[in-house]
Amino acid sequence: MSKDKSKTPRLNKEDINLWKIITRDVKRLTGRDYIDPEKAQHKPAAQLKKPVTTGARPSAPIKNAAPSGLQKNMDRRTEDRLRKGKIKPEARLDLHGMTQTQAHAQLNSFIQQAWKTKKRCVLIITGKGEPRLSPENRANEDAADQHWTDSKPGVLRRRTPDWLDAPILHPYVLKYVTAQPKDGGAGALYVYLRKNKET
Repeated sequence: MSKDKSKTPRLNKEDINLWKIITRDVKRLTGRDYIDPEKAQHKPAAQLKKPVTTGARPSAPIKNAAPSGLQKNMDRRTEDRLRKGKIKPEARLDLHGMTQTQAHAQLNSFIQQAWKTKKRCVLIITGKGEPRLSPENRANEDAADQHWTDSKPGVLRRRTPDWLDAPILHPYVLKYVTAQPKDGGAGALYVYLRKNKET
């Protein structure tokens, strides 16, 4: 004989007492009628006649993309020259050996001073960061065959683009890109400053 599955199972005394304890502070909502989920009428979602497509292919994420920030509408010729290292930096700031706090303060001061003295292109040297020993060789640093991991860039290398994007530097910075190898490559940035129109 099969049991009717629609019937609610009977609760024993222990369950009933537990339910009373749990619900003793529960108050019925006023102004709302109880709706039995079984009897509720659900409107089916509208069906599209044709799937909507834009025609564009989804782009794959770019791995290890070089930082490039701020102005998207910088003139193409100047941006190309900046990327290729053809605009000679008029000043440089080396952040090696500084703490994050020191580096951030120095960067803000340097950028503002460079803009005040009407410089357009400056070089910020962040360093690439130190490579780290792979876990298997960390215990024995004198191992004859040491393997280095591909470590992520150093903290100053990672943070400098964030600092350049910060609102405090928006009035001064137009664009920044990774430097060419002759100027430090992945461990440096060319920063192109906005034109200072003050007389």
